[in-house]
Amino acid sequence: MLRLALPLLAALALAGCTPTLTVTVDGYADASAAGKPGTYRLASGSERVSERDLQYQSHAETLAKALAEAGWTRVADAGPAATLIRFRWGVTDPLTEIREFDTPEFGITGYHLTQTRETDASGKTVTRAQMTPAYGRTGYTRHTDARVSYGTVLVLEAYDLTRPDEGGVPPQVWKTIVRTRDTRGDVRALLPGMLKAAAPHLARDTRGLVEIEIEAPPAR
Repeated sequence: MLRLALPLLAALALAGCTPTLTVTVDGYADASAAGKPGTYRLASGSERVSERDLQYQSHAETLAKALAEAGWTRVADAGPAATLIRFRWGVTDPLTEIREFDTPEFGITGYHLTQTRETDASGKTVTRAQMTPAYGRTGYTRHTDARVSYGTVLVLEAYDLTRPDEGGVPPQVWKTIVRTRDTRGDVRALLPGMLKAAAPHLARDTRGLVEIEIEAPPAR
């Protein structure tokens, strides 16, 4: 597994200035893809999601902006394009993780006896005793912490429209799977960061999972 970090975000994370999330990118690509951007059309990658769906249109707009920044050029649905990019997204069921941990308790663990001898005015020796408490660890308190998280996944599949097979079906030339996990599963908030992390790996074979740290979106 390859681990990468965006320099600025990594520095902020080390300084404790901002929370981060880990995004994993898993890319597959035909040799013809070669990581080169080009012209494309967008389409839904799920039979259950219409391209007229408002949520689809919102995510498609975010995706188009990210692709434009990566050098891709979107064309109208009826216009000529070299690539058809289908995309879909999903959020997993909540996962509850239970963590148990102990914290130490401190208090009096005993006493130290200190004796001093003094001679009074009459010459009599007087012994004085003083008890001084000693402090230290007296035990532990067990705590249980429950954390609920959601997995968010984005799948992009690209097809070469310039070389369909005999049946007119274009071949798949690359596929990129992007995942992250957080406590909300807010796709609209997570999508920009996930796409920014994935952009350098589109149309490329990552040869395994690539991990990128991104800035966590602010809570709404």
